[in-house]
Amino acid sequence: MGSSSNIHELEDINFWRRLNPELCISDNPFKKSLPEFVLSQAESARCVRQVIEEGYLQTGPMLPEQLVRKLSSGIKKVFRLGVPGPFAFVYDEYWQVLNSFSQLLTPILGEGYRFIPDFWAWHVVKQGTASGWAPHRDHQYNRSTLNEDGSPQLLTLWIPLTDATPLNACMYVLPTNLDPNYPDNIGIQTVEHEQLQSIRALPATAGSVLGWNSYAIHWGGRSSQWAKEPRISMGIYFQSKNVEPFEPLVMDLPCEVPFEFRLGVIGRALLMYNKNSLSKTLNFPHALLGLCDKYASILPVA
Repeated sequence: MGSSSNIHELEDINFWRRLNPELCISDNPFKKSLPEFVLSQAESARCVRQVIEEGYLQTGPMLPEQLVRKLSSGIKKVFRLGVPGPFAFVYDEYWQVLNSFSQLLTPILGEGYRFIPDFWAWHVVKQGTASGWAPHRDHQYNRSTLNEDGSPQLLTLWIPLTDATPLNACMYVLPTNLDPNYPDNIGIQTVEHEQLQSIRALPATAGSVLGWNSYAIHWGGRSSQWAKEPRISMGIYFQSKNVEPFEPLVMDLPCEVPFEFRLGVIGRALLMYNKNSLSKTLNFPHALLGLCDKYASILPVA
């Protein structure tokens, strides 16, 4: 989608409805709520311990298969359209997912945790030049994002919508307990030779959930022509309600999310990550950035 005339189609709600007729767009996506994603007490306790001791967590499949297929298909169509993956968040279903993680998030972040509309959606194709984002830490704030016991105040969730394997660029992490720069030298975002054996690959079944605190160094691998399928995934931020907001805009779910607001938070994400060193593929055309700026400017600021 290169021309400015095509870019303006992205402002048309009916354009998106035609693109993905099996997905919905309404002012309040939470009028139709999803069931809570189930996590056993034992798995919940392990996730709490793992994120405190090693900086990350990983669950088994949580999202229903039918929902995973619908979300995956939606991102595929957005990708084929030639626009960035976050535009999938024009649809209700991607928002509904955000409100179904209480069994995972409440034991970690506490009751009433909040959503930060900083998100992305990936479609890593099956070829040797394609990759996930480069090694990095999500930390971008001038204050700590950890409690005294090491539990996070801010958590990234990463959800594979196709099986993520080493051949299609699954995630990798350096556990924080094996990171010599954690937590005092987090400005260093590389892995030294001595820590190579400490790197942990995180192959993950579609519909499972990975998460990490903002200090854990992590990255997506490089894909292969031998991969069975592309790596399709989405990443989102949540924060504890017990601390001051980490961003000017945070959300208490459920709430109304009108179409123009969705374009605003999508635009904000694209403006934030444009030309970002995490991915050499992000360099959006001027017309698209203009549309992003138009809608991002109307977002309320807390």
